[in-house]
Amino acid sequence: MSNNELAYFYILDWSDAVTDIREQYPLSDLECAVSVAAQAGIKYPIDHISGYPYVLTCDFMITTRGETKARTIKTTIDLNNRRTIDKLEIERRYWITKGVDWKIITEQNISFQKAKNIEWLYMAQDFCIPSEFEHARHMMMQLLLYGRYSVLDAVKTVENEYALATGSGIQLFKQLVLDKAITINLDESLNLNEKGVAV
Repeated sequence: MSNNELAYFYILDWSDAVTDIREQYPLSDLECAVSVAAQAGIKYPIDHISGYPYVLTCDFMITTRGETKARTIKTTIDLNNRRTIDKLEIERRYWITKGVDWKIITEQNISFQKAKNIEWLYMAQDFCIPSEFEHARHMMMQLLLYGRYSVLDAVKTVENEYALATGSGIQLFKQLVLDKAITINLDESLNLNEKGVAV
C-alpha cells in the first residue's frame, strides 16, 4: 500500500460502521468496463503484447451495514495526469452501472493524525492480557475515567501497584482503547502527560 492507502485503511478498519474491506477489488465485468470506456470515447488500457484488455482495480471495496462503497486513492498530483483521469472516468461510469457509490479519496480527505494514532494502538493488538491483569486493567480504567491522572501517571501507578513489567501499563492502556472501553480523541496528537485524555 502507498502511505495514503495505508492511512485510509487504518481509518476504515477502526470504524464500527465498516464490516468488510477488500483491497484492489477488480472491475471484473470486463465487457461492461470496455463498453463504458467506448461510450466515453476513452481508449481502454490493453496489454501491448497480447492485446488483451487489463482488468482495472479499485483500491477499496467497503461494506458497511447499509451499503457497499468503492473508493479509489489518488494524490492531488495524480489528478493532473490525463491518462489517470481517463481511467478514473472508466471507474466512475463502471460503478454507476453497478449501482455502487464511488469516490476518489486524496490526501486532503485523510486524517493522517488519526491514522498515526490508530497505527500506534494496533501495535498492542497481539498483547495478551493474563487473567491476573484484569484487576490492573480495571484500576487503570478507573484512574483514567475520573480524569485525575494523566495516561503516563495512571500507567506508572498501575505498574507499581501490581508489580508489572515496565511497558505493560501502556499496553494495557492501548488495549482499553482498542476494546473501546475508554475513548480518546484520535484526531489530535496524543499528549500522554495531560489529564483528561481518556473518557
